[in-house]
This record gives sequence, C-alpha cells and structure tokens, in this order.
Amino acid sequence: MIIATHSPLILASLEQQFHDPVDKLFHLQIAGDEVKFDEVTFVKHGRVDAWLTSELFELKQPTSQPAETALERAKAILAEEKPTPETIKEIHKQLTDTLPDDEFWPRWLYFAKQKGVKI
Repeated sequence: MIIATHSPLILASLEQQFHDPVDKLFHLQIAGDEVKFDEVTFVKHGRVDAWLTSELFELKQPTSQPAETALERAKAILAEEKPTPETIKEIHKQLTDTLPDDEFWPRWLYFAKQKGVKI
C-alpha cells in the first residue's frame, strides 16, 4: 500500500504503527524542473509542530508559509536599532492577517510599545 500525504497529523499518527523492516518513508520534492523521490529515515518527532519543523516539511516555524514570512520579518526588525513606525505597522498587519494566536505576540506588542508605536 502506498499512502501520500502532506499532513503532519498523519505522520504523527503513524509513529506507533511504523515498522522499519517493512515500512518506508519517501520525501517527494520538486526542485526546478526536477522531481526528487528520496527514501528518508523515519524519525519520531512527537508533536505535530515538531513534524512541521522537521527535515520533511522544512519550515522554520510550525505555521503557514505567510505566517512564517511575517514572523521572520518581525524577528529581523526586533534587532534593528531604529525601525520606522511605518515598517512596524506594516509588519503588524502581516502578523495580524496570518498569525491569530502565537506565543510571539507578547514579545511583539512589547516591542511596538517600546518603540512608541500604537497598534
């Protein structure tokens, strides 16, 4: 039987049923005009968010791609000495649109307040 999925929920659910001698895990990836189909070692990651940040899903954050982009932009601006209020507001809109609930929010709101930006 061959099962194809893009769901970390399925992979997390298979952790107890996966048997190395019989079962195989393959990673299908499109790179330009080339399709790669590589066997990978099945490693238990436990929680679904850990699967999302694994080598199979290659996400830096366990969120959607737009949310990950917004988070990366927000984290980069945290390191800037004098970010503009306009940029902070723009990034805040991206975060609001893509990241409804996240542990990053208190840090972001504190940062905006410290920079004198009302959001």
